[in-house]
Amino acid sequence: LASPGCPRKHYPDASLRGVYRRGGREEYLKATIVRLLSDNAADIADKTIVNPACVFGRHARDIASRIDHFKVIATDIDPTFNWFYERVLRRRNPDNYEFVRDDIFNPKLEAMPTAVVFFGACGSISYGVFCLKKKKNCPYLICRTCCHDDIGGSTTITKRYNTWKYEL
Repeated sequence: LASPGCPRKHYPDASLRGVYRRGGREEYLKATIVRLLSDNAADIADKTIVNPACVFGRHARDIASRIDHFKVIATDIDPTFNWFYERVLRRRNPDNYEFVRDDIFNPKLEAMPTAVVFFGACGSISYGVFCLKKKKNCPYLICRTCCHDDIGGSTTITKRYNTWKYEL
C-alpha cells in the first residue's frame, strides 16, 4: 500500500514556508497512522508500533496517547533527548509507550512490529528504517522523509522562487 503523501496544496515543499508548515504534515501523518491501524486492528495480531530514531520521542508519545490498544516503542541510539523530554520538560508517558536504546544500523530490538513509523529522517537514517521494516517483515511503513521532499527542487533549475532557490 503506497500513499500519495501529503496533499501539496496544504503541505508545500521544503521551502521556508514548507518548514513552517511541518507540524501540519506531521499531524496529517499521525492521523493517517491512527486511522489505518485502528481500521485494521481486528486483523492485526501483534499490535506494536516502532518509531526508530525518535530523538525526543514526542511523536511516539503522541501516537501512543491516540491509539491506546497498540504498544508504541520509541528507539534511538542516544537516550539523552528522551530523558530530557521526560525529566526536564516533565512530560508524562502514556502507559503504552516505551523507550528502548537501539541503533538503527545494528538493531537489537526483539519486537516484531506491525508498523514502523518515522517523522523526518534524512538519507542514511531513512535507509536504516527501510532495512528494519524488511528485516522484521513488517506490513506497514508509514513515514515522512526529510530533505528528500525537496531533492528535485534542489538539483534542477525551477521556476519556484523562494529564499533558498534563486532564478538565474
